[in-house]
Amino acid sequence: MVKKEIQEDIELKKKINKVNIERKQAELKILKEQRKVEKAKKELINDIKNDLKTEVKKDKLLKKYIKSNKSMKKSMYKQCNSGFSISKACFIVCFLLISYSLCNSYIINNSQAPTWVIEINSKFEAIKSIIFN
Repeated sequence: MVKKEIQEDIELKKKINKVNIERKQAELKILKEQRKVEKAKKELINDIKNDLKTEVKKDKLLKKYIKSNKSMKKSMYKQCNSGFSISKACFIVCFLLISYSLCNSYIINNSQAPTWVIEINSKFEAIKSIIFN
């Protein structure tokens, strides 16, 4: 009887050890899977960080390009606008000289100038007085 009990105890201990070993193996598998999941999460986070960094760099480059493009447009506009203003000023001066000569020719001819010529002459005289005074 005692031998049977001892054998049963030994078998029971073996079963308990076997169950403990299986449980530890299952826990190890779970730990390995958790480590894999954590590693995958870290890799995903690193990928997202890298993507975000590249997007930020692209945004900075785009903003820099837009600023430089705006400044180029402004400088081109200034160049074109300054040329336009010079030609416009030349046109105005020529127009004024022609109108002044027409007014003088009409005034010299017995003051029989039409009313529009007289108006132009008066405006020209006003401009002339502003410029010379």
